[in-house]
Amino acid sequence: MAGADPDPGSSRAGKGGRGRALGGRLRAGWRSLWLRRRLEVRAALVLVLGILVLAATEVVIAVQQLREQSAVTELTTARAVQVDNLNLQVAMVNQDTGLLGYAATGQHAFLEPYDLGRAQQGSLLRSLDRRSRGTQFRRAVADVETSAAAWSAWAATRKAAVDAAGGPAIDEAADRQGESAFNRFRAADARLTVLVENRLLPSETAAAAAHQSVRNALLVGGSIVSFTLLLLSAILVTSTLRPIAQVAATVDKLASGTPVVIPGTQRWDEVGTLARALEH
Repeated sequence: MAGADPDPGSSRAGKGGRGRALGGRLRAGWRSLWLRRRLEVRAALVLVLGILVLAATEVVIAVQQLREQSAVTELTTARAVQVDNLNLQVAMVNQDTGLLGYAATGQHAFLEPYDLGRAQQGSLLRSLDRRSRGTQFRRAVADVETSAAAWSAWAATRKAAVDAAGGPAIDEAADRQGESAFNRFRAADARLTVLVENRLLPSETAAAAAHQSVRNALLVGGSIVSFTLLLLSAILVTSTLRPIAQVAATVDKLASGTPVVIPGTQRWDEVGTLARALEH
């Protein structure tokens, strides 16, 4: 038939050959571009590697610092609760002894420690409440607050009775109630004291261990970063800067007419391209 391809198979083979040739030229072009850009790629890899090592070191140090901060915060809270609790004990004892003296004698001089202790009690209970929020001491502090408030309510009633009597007011039944309320406070306070003391040593140990971990991370991390920078610098010098310096020295010799063997002509990067250009 006129106009028909006499050999369709050879036509397809020709198209396939042209496709393979085009693919080969593309691959060769990409390879040539890659080889010509090797110095840029090498410099970028060195930079990226250095940044990654530095970032990883900073992350490790930051994690250790967070652990240290958490341990120190826990230790600081435990010590603050311990101090507030000790001061509260003193304030409550001052109130109790002052009120007993006032009830027995009717003399207002005994109210000085009672009034002082009462004022301190309010601020110390507020401090304990604030410091214990979100901690394992919260329930024990709440028991202390409840028992202290119960005794304070009894104390206010007892003082009012003495005020009304205008002198000594002996009431054994009321005093037994007050003693019972104060003993409940002592028991709650003792539980808080034991809880805090049992937590202090582990907190101190954890804080010391976390601090040592931060120091180790800084020492090890600093050593790793320094070693990495030295290694990357050595790689950059030996693979790039030194060959360029050798080519530059060769150019000086060629300019002065001195016969010389051009180094680096076998390299497939910018240095090799420059060295091969000097051969012509």
